[in-house]
Amino acid sequence: MMELQDHRFGMRRIVIGPGEHVATDRDVILCTVLGSCVAACFFDSVHGVAAMNHFMLPGSLSQHESLNGDPGRYGGAAMELALNAMYRLGAERQYIHVKLFGGGRMLDVDAGESSIGDTNSFFATDYVLAEGIPARAIDLGGTVGRKVLAFIKSGEVLVYKWPGLGRPRTLPESKRLRQMPSNPVFGEFTDFSEQSSDGEDL
Repeated sequence: MMELQDHRFGMRRIVIGPGEHVATDRDVILCTVLGSCVAACFFDSVHGVAAMNHFMLPGSLSQHESLNGDPGRYGGAAMELALNAMYRLGAERQYIHVKLFGGGRMLDVDAGESSIGDTNSFFATDYVLAEGIPARAIDLGGTVGRKVLAFIKSGEVLVYKWPGLGRPRTLPESKRLRQMPSNPVFGEFTDFSEQSSDGEDL
């Protein structure tokens, strides 16, 4: 994790890596880069608090005893860590909504198989549904990587995308896969890809 000055937007930017999370009530940008990983951006606009996480695998640490035992790399812990950090800053559950990004099929796996990106996407959507957290934007799946910039005070999110090596899912293998489009996209965010030739200025 690092903090730097974003000269394009004239604000401080906090860059979040895999397994990390940040909650803040400052007027900053939270930024992460995603392939098959997923980031959840939580906002409480009433109290001016927001958080972002970046997880690599679904489930919890007990299910995956690898990756050096870092719980933030797993979806279950990543969600709880981000939300609990928000509560410590005064956020209240009833005012929190979420925006979900990532879960790309970045490798050339068989189009009929579920990828890590798919399972991360399913976990994230299942989690917010089970917890009753309203999702105001979902940009998951597909065969693209993403750079995500979340503006804490406004709640705006910018996303820049670039192509990966994966093939679109064409033969879902489970009922849950059949219920989910290969690239579900909706809600309140701005796809910045066509406005930025390489994403470097983001």
